[in-house]
Amino acid sequence: MRSVRPRRHAVVHGVPDREGNAVEVLRHLLQHYDGEVYWLVASDGSDATWMLADLDRSRLHPVPKRSLRAFHRYVTAELVFFTHGLFGSPPPPADRTVVNVWHGDGPKRTANSAFRAQLSSTYLVAGTEQFGRSKAAGLGMSPSALLVTGNPRVDQMGRPVAPAALAALGLDPAAPVVVWAPTYRESGGGEGQSWSDSGRLSTRADLLEDLRAADDLVRRLGGQIVVKPHMLDADDYATGGFRVITDADLAAAQVSFYGLLGHSRCLVTDYSSIWTDYLTLDRPIGHFCPDLEEYQLGRGFNVTDFAGSLAGPLLQDRTSLLGFLQEVLDGGDPEGERRERVATEIGAVTALGATERLMAALGHPALRTPHART
Repeated sequence: MRSVRPRRHAVVHGVPDREGNAVEVLRHLLQHYDGEVYWLVASDGSDATWMLADLDRSRLHPVPKRSLRAFHRYVTAELVFFTHGLFGSPPPPADRTVVNVWHGDGPKRTANSAFRAQLSSTYLVAGTEQFGRSKAAGLGMSPSALLVTGNPRVDQMGRPVAPAALAALGLDPAAPVVVWAPTYRESGGGEGQSWSDSGRLSTRADLLEDLRAADDLVRRLGGQIVVKPHMLDADDYATGGFRVITDADLAAAQVSFYGLLGHSRCLVTDYSSIWTDYLTLDRPIGHFCPDLEEYQLGRGFNVTDFAGSLAGPLLQDRTSLLGFLQEVLDGGDPEGERRERVATEIGAVTALGATERLMAALGHPALRTPHART
């Protein structure tokens, strides 16, 4: 990159192609950047272009990531955005702006023994001050490179999902939705790698019984639970009889995951960073962590007091899980004051407009051109 002059074009790469942070960056560039935009994709990008269908895409060029053309566009771009690294992510020269928008920040350790490489960039994006600093340290970056502007994907939560699209997912548009979004314990393999942070949940008969009890309770109260596994998750929750919504299901219905979150009544998660994004909605969050001790010994955390860092109740058994769901569907807000306090303590950005804030923070002249399309 250092021996090649930058040209007026931008490169964006997300994993997967539909990754929310990357898509929102694409949306902004197509509206506020006059250069060509090269989208480095795993396939041809056709299964994700619906997320950009309302925009002028004449300057958008999907390019297979594993190609010489993609590499050439990368080394000559004046602006580069990625979520998981790109072409080894070497230190960028001073005349380029390379932005690691990453894919969230929370209390689980960013460092992972399956990934040894450091990802260099000009800037690193975060949604919280506290976890952003931990993420920067885990990636070997200076805190001065941190932009705490919120994750761009939160903007998708502000776009209503059409009732017909919810129906296409098998959901009743009129019934409250509880989203259970567990992080992966064992990876099914990504970029040719597999690893384990703790044992699988879907193989535990006692846990499946707890989850069936939760599903039955929510149904009796007129709601519906959906399980949204992590894209790398080796767990198979469908075998337990639960309603599982995959990335492929969302794409077929043309619904973004964060759009679905925007429609939900509450979020049940665990060690995933997703709850820090969900703070934007100011709705109940429950942390279901039945394997807390095992996970702490495996992946581990970047905080000394995991339970104290959470924005909602820590749920470790059937009684606490059912109690949380009962209170939410009865119209309550379990530990709402705690959620507000924790959001302040971790320095969370809790407003929509994250993509706009990010681009303004970059201060790149090509993003402020008076000829930009609107």
